[in-house]
Amino acid sequence: MLRMTRMRIRAHLICGVILIAGFALRASPLQDPKRSVNSQTVDLTPLFHWWAKKEGQRPLGAWVHVTGPVVGTNAMGWTLEASVETSATSAEGGNGAAKEHTRIILKHPPARQFAEFERLTAQLKDLEDQLSKLSAQQADADKRADSAAKHASSRNGLRGEAYFQQEQQWNQTSSQAKDQIKDLDKQIQDVRARLAADSDSAKYSVDTFALDLHQKYDGLPVYDRGFVSR
Repeated sequence: MLRMTRMRIRAHLICGVILIAGFALRASPLQDPKRSVNSQTVDLTPLFHWWAKKEGQRPLGAWVHVTGPVVGTNAMGWTLEASVETSATSAEGGNGAAKEHTRIILKHPPARQFAEFERLTAQLKDLEDQLSKLSAQQADADKRADSAAKHASSRNGLRGEAYFQQEQQWNQTSSQAKDQIKDLDKQIQDVRARLAADSDSAKYSVDTFALDLHQKYDGLPVYDRGFVSR
């Protein structure tokens, strides 16, 4: 029993490592269609509809697809190590637009999504910590139950009965820990699903459409996601 318990604990911990190592908010770029740039309102809904199927002429060609992790912040916005769509207007129903990897500045970045990512990441860590502690408690209870069972089988009379009662108590403690672990596993899976909808790594990564301003700040090209009112 003890060996099986250690295997279960190891499986939980490995799962947790994979879980944390595998996060990077790969959020859908199809969010917040109504944007404001230089006090002008833009509706990206036609671009969003085209993006879903990529059929026909691509609308709103000046709005390019930007993806990449956040590597810094400044007075203008966020600095991204980005992959930027460079020939949006040439897309005739396909994905043939060239990409380039470069550092850019993103104005009006998706701060709300980033805050949610950080909240979920902190929640996940807390749940993983609870799981680790409960797994250790279960392992200890199983070990003590095994020890009591061995003593109970080698004793007679009142001493044997006392060890048998101890075994029952430790088995109950182990069972309660298992129930709590099962509940934590479900909560962790729920948080994982929500994080997976946003990213693929422990570092937040932007996935959005932004307007190429054809400007530079500190030598880096500037793109504007647009102001999103709430």
